[in-house]
Amino acid sequence: MICPKCKAPIMAAGRYCGACGHDLGDEMSSRLTFYFGLRDDVDRMGKMHNAMTAEFAKVWRRLQEYEAVLHRDLAGAAAVSPGEVKMHSPDVSVRAADAAAARSSDPLTTQKSAPAAAVQSLPPRTSNDLEIRMGQKWLLIIGILAMVFGVGYFLKYSFEQGWVGPAGRVAMAYLWGAVFLIAGDRFRKKELKNFGLSLSGGGIAVLYFATFAGFQLYELIPQAPAFGIMVLITALACLLAVLYDAKWLAVLGMAGGVLTPVLLSTGRDNQIVLMTYMTIMNLGLLAIAFRKKWDLLNRLGFFFTYALYTAWHLRHYAPHKFWPAIIFLTLFFLIYSIAPVASQILRQTVVRAGSAWIMVMNSLFAFAYSYSMITERFSLPWVSVITVFYSAMFLGMASYLHKQGRHQQDAFVLLLAKAMLFLIITVPIIFSKHWITIFWASQALTLLWAGLRLDRKSLIAAAHVLFLVAIFKFLLYDYSVIFRFSDYTWAFREGYTFRIVERLAATIVLLACLASARQLAAKP
Repeated sequence: MICPKCKAPIMAAGRYCGACGHDLGDEMSSRLTFYFGLRDDVDRMGKMHNAMTAEFAKVWRRLQEYEAVLHRDLAGAAAVSPGEVKMHSPDVSVRAADAAAARSSDPLTTQKSAPAAAVQSLPPRTSNDLEIRMGQKWLLIIGILAMVFGVGYFLKYSFEQGWVGPAGRVAMAYLWGAVFLIAGDRFRKKELKNFGLSLSGGGIAVLYFATFAGFQLYELIPQAPAFGIMVLITALACLLAVLYDAKWLAVLGMAGGVLTPVLLSTGRDNQIVLMTYMTIMNLGLLAIAFRKKWDLLNRLGFFFTYALYTAWHLRHYAPHKFWPAIIFLTLFFLIYSIAPVASQILRQTVVRAGSAWIMVMNSLFAFAYSYSMITERFSLPWVSVITVFYSAMFLGMASYLHKQGRHQQDAFVLLLAKAMLFLIITVPIIFSKHWITIFWASQALTLLWAGLRLDRKSLIAAAHVLFLVAIFKFLLYDYSVIFRFSDYTWAFREGYTFRIVERLAATIVLLACLASARQLAAKP
């Protein structure tokens, strides 16, 4: 079966083509699901048949061996005890002869012995092929390194001998890179996939090296054109990775893309250009994430993005650069909130909780930088804009996953917990005094309801912890500091009626939440 659009083979059930993302429709998706389910059943029954055939061959061989032993023992017994054998041997010999004749003439026995012999003659099957395991990973990396070092040593020798000038050296490097790319594509089409991928990866690396040499070593290429050339090389690497279905080419392109601003840096701050480049690079990664489920690429992109942002923030950030810094930081946050789960959501497959943990770290890093910059430029209550935005986004994503069904429950619970976490952080930022206790008690009740509804012990435990925090704050802080209750005199310092409305409201809401939680926990 092939996709009607890209003609690629369909290898798994789903609504969208795994190669080009073409929408196959609901009816075809259900039919593909039924087909692949049947094929799994056939594979499973085939394995059972092979196992039963092998077991039958083993039992049949033991039966023949035991029969030979019985014949030998009976012959020995006949030699020792003739009288006893005279009484029993005719019957035994007749039955043995009848059984032998039946075995020789029974077609069922002949058919059963044939599969047994065939099973014994089959070569053992291996679960993983060595070329598949090694070729696309370490052999690809070794091939790329070999190509790069080969070109490097050749250029070094030509430099020392004075054969080629600087412009010729850079042009030769570009030529080598193009040759590697063309040769890699040709070898890949001739079923030499791993060698072709090695050549393609080496071509990308040589192109990066040529651009760096033209800018940094010989000053032949100005910074802006060199920057643009490296952007194009990164885009080419990512495009080839998707077309060739080669994750390590994408990793190579990502590494080169990250090193581009480092290698071409002049030491001066150019915030808009750097952040725009990082945004374009991450948007390219997001586009790949919708097509391929490459967790390694997402993790590397996340790490390198925040590493570059951190390096820039430590060296060049100042309060007057606040707005570009916060805007680009929010863009990075949005990209890495979607990229880890983009492929699964698009194809309606299960979103694993492991993929969503990148989103957790992403929100923590983004919130830390936002908190630092906002409090430095404005005041603490303005941080609530970020926390409310994060909460709304995670609630929206959790709602979308919830509509897809229970198979997305793990990721749904994680996103819901993140939304509740930022709401919990928002409360003390916006509100003060007893309102914090009221909101925390309400959020604890919501967490408990969600945990019981989804049968998630982690949410239930978080609800109990938040209830304890709300109770301790109410008893140890609200009464003594806000309502002016004295632990020594057991009386209110400002009189019983001091803030009585706020005190009664906090008490009633806290008790009501605890009573509701008890009723929820008591329901079967």
